[in-house]
Amino acid sequence: MAAADPGSAWQLLRSRHFSVGKTYVHRGRRVGLVLNPKVGSTSIRQVFRELRMGMPEAERILDGRFRWLKNARSLPVAPLPDYWHALSHPAEYRFYGFVRNPYARLKSAWEDKLAYGHETGYPRSIRGRRLRAIRRLCREHGLAGAREGEPIPFEAFVALLETRDPAMANHHWDAQADVLLARQLSYHRLYHIENEFEQGMAEIFAALGLPPAATRFIASAPRNVSTKRAGALYDERLAARVLRLCQGDFEAFGYDPDSWRGQ
Repeated sequence: MAAADPGSAWQLLRSRHFSVGKTYVHRGRRVGLVLNPKVGSTSIRQVFRELRMGMPEAERILDGRFRWLKNARSLPVAPLPDYWHALSHPAEYRFYGFVRNPYARLKSAWEDKLAYGHETGYPRSIRGRRLRAIRRLCREHGLAGAREGEPIPFEAFVALLETRDPAMANHHWDAQADVLLARQLSYHRLYHIENEFEQGMAEIFAALGLPPAATRFIASAPRNVSTKRAGALYDERLAARVLRLCQGDFEAFGYDPDSWRGQ
């Protein structure tokens, strides 16, 4: 058994990418699940919600959820000491997660958070200080979207990410390897959300000790579908820029650099 590493646990707990709202650990089974924003996280929460409502046995197996903690989107919350144990002994756990084509994920993040806010209102996570910082950066770099009420085009969004300015840090578009803490945790498997969602959820359920009947909730739960009002955005030049931005994720997760077509 690996020795505890409290220093590592503190480092992970203090990471801006760690949250009990997007991480679940089962200490008894030595299993962890980490959600990756813009990569099926809403659908995964929906599956767990439907499972817990439709299968009482799941409530016992997925134990420890705090009744007093408002967990906005239904991922089970483990007892806090279990998080400490998992982060102190990450090599003892099998962590699971999902990844997405970086071209599609970046486009989806822009569509969800920035593309239409000038018409329909920006989401709460973007309004206020963050939006002011984005507009300030647009002004400083001579980009469209600098003035209040102006749209922030996708190419301007990419240009802002290229500045590497801390004001642009956000777990919806930061590197997936960072969001998943993939350098610190022992991942047993990272599934491609495009074609491995049902397989991945079934294997995660099995690892958690859920009965085979639980898999029916994977297919029956509604799926969240990202808005695609903008249509295809990429050309070779823009794709090359995003490839440079997301090079680590392309290499780590095996996505084709030429997969931008149609995105």
